[in-house]
Amino acid sequence: MLGIEKLHLEDALDDSPQMRSLVSVFEQDTSQLKKYTTTLRDYCQRVLDAESEVSNATRCLSEHLKSYEKINFPLESDKESVLSSTMKEFANTLDEISSWHHILATEMNDGMMFPITKFLQADLEEVNTMCELYQAASNDLEKAITKYCKIQRKKEAEKDRMDANEEVYLMRKKFHQISLHYYASLNALQYKRKTALIEPFLGYLHAQRAHFGLGKEALMVPDLDNFLANISASVHGVHTELGLETKKTVNLIDTIENQSQHLYHGEPTLDAPLIPAHLNMTKKCGYLQMRTKVAGVMSKWEKAYFFTEGGNFICVNKGQIGGSLLMPLDRMVVVAPLDQEDRRFVFQITSGKNNFFSSVFGECRTVVVQAMNDRDREEWIATIRNIIQEEMNCVKDKPTRSQTQLLSKSQFFTSCDATLVRKNSDPTGRAKNSKTPPARPPLPRPAAPENDLSSTPIVFDMISPSEESKLTRPGKEGPPIRINPFDQSSDALATEILRGETPFHEAYTVRFLGSMEVRWDRGEQLVHQVIRAIMAARAIHNVFKMTELHMVISNEALRLIDPGNQSIRAEFILEDLAFWAAHKENNRRSEDAGTEPKFSCHVFESNSSGEEKY
Repeated sequence: MLGIEKLHLEDALDDSPQMRSLVSVFEQDTSQLKKYTTTLRDYCQRVLDAESEVSNATRCLSEHLKSYEKINFPLESDKESVLSSTMKEFANTLDEISSWHHILATEMNDGMMFPITKFLQADLEEVNTMCELYQAASNDLEKAITKYCKIQRKKEAEKDRMDANEEVYLMRKKFHQISLHYYASLNALQYKRKTALIEPFLGYLHAQRAHFGLGKEALMVPDLDNFLANISASVHGVHTELGLETKKTVNLIDTIENQSQHLYHGEPTLDAPLIPAHLNMTKKCGYLQMRTKVAGVMSKWEKAYFFTEGGNFICVNKGQIGGSLLMPLDRMVVVAPLDQEDRRFVFQITSGKNNFFSSVFGECRTVVVQAMNDRDREEWIATIRNIIQEEMNCVKDKPTRSQTQLLSKSQFFTSCDATLVRKNSDPTGRAKNSKTPPARPPLPRPAAPENDLSSTPIVFDMISPSEESKLTRPGKEGPPIRINPFDQSSDALATEILRGETPFHEAYTVRFLGSMEVRWDRGEQLVHQVIRAIMAARAIHNVFKMTELHMVISNEALRLIDPGNQSIRAEFILEDLAFWAAHKENNRRSEDAGTEPKFSCHVFESNSSGEEKY
């Protein structure tokens, strides 16, 4: 090649100053070339790493797209939707693109990184090694010549002269050989620099050309063109629909905001339009402040969500999913405004003495709540009174109508026992010298459309006594029973409480899981449907809390006792239990049913077999 400077090998032995100066110029050039090539290699490595990362990232992206159909989105009901199939199609294409990038990274490693790495590690390192040997040989030759020149002319120094002369011979020969190879390496490096700096980019461009050629062959096909055109049209349609929906939403938001201006104040201002209270409602819901007692002395007001459903006044506390029943709104309930010194817009709801609620729990219950303003309080009071009036009309029309409402807190649980109980027409809920439940014919089942339980409200916990109305059992004559809770089991405690009251009793530890209103009183299929409905509700809402109770069965009644304070949480006379069955798949599941036109199916879980309770 023309224009390449070379060292003359013929002048290597002379080692003239001009030759030394020229060699130093070649060495400086080699040093600069090594520095530049090292930086070039680092940048090429970054390109290769980036290409490998593109391949890995594309593969991970494809896997993530495929996982879309495996995720249980609460609002994605159709697993075979257009979106899911489109994501699969994109994932397959990305898999193929990832493989192309992997091939490109492999070709770049072979065609770009290998030549430049070889040039650094083989050629430049060889020149550096030869340079070190050249410097060492030059120093050794200089020492040998200096020693030779110091030999004296005396006859006795003849042997030293011969040895020094031989050493000069060896060192000069060594220096000559090394300098020849060193000069040859420096000359060859001028040729190798042109190939070493060009070959990597030849390999890079060839790899990219093959990559894009492969992509063109695979992507520029009619099927993919049609797919992209259809998806683009679909996306454009969604954008258009979104634009229209956004416009409607903005208009709706403006309308709602304009209509809601008077609702932002807790109490309407003087310039607000006068809106009369709706006094004909039979359903109402909203937030109220409820008063509770702390330690039986101090009052505390807490915000909760209240609503009426099925003749019940139900409360949903903060953090809960379902609601807890405060009281059934029957004809014995009284609602009226209440004057409070520290609160406005307060009213109270009180259950009467003959109310089923008080007959089960021993005392009347009073709920004191605060509305946001006077209009809200009037609507609540009117709504509750309307519900009570409807209940009274139903009782007059149907004397056998149940007075018992569902005594449960709305929480979702899996069910293991179920109990079908009649809604008692006797307000006292007590048995009168009944030994065994009388045999009654089962009621005819309704038509198939009434079997659907999906719209039936579920109550999931035995009602908790309020601080104002503590649940206590009526006292017995005779000395009090002394109980040591530390050396008696929970079943033994429940048995001890009822000892002496009845000639027969059995006690079990159960966990109340939920209850539903049903329309007939027989059949394991009915009870298993209720169990499945409650189990599904628990799973959907991820609620795990269960209320542990003591179920005490005597010859008169079935009682549920709170293990904490030994108070009766609920009591059902045996003649109200029309059906009992153990679960087919789990013998700890059991059910029983009542004998009135309306029934409640109560679900329990126990440690013992449900068949033992027959």
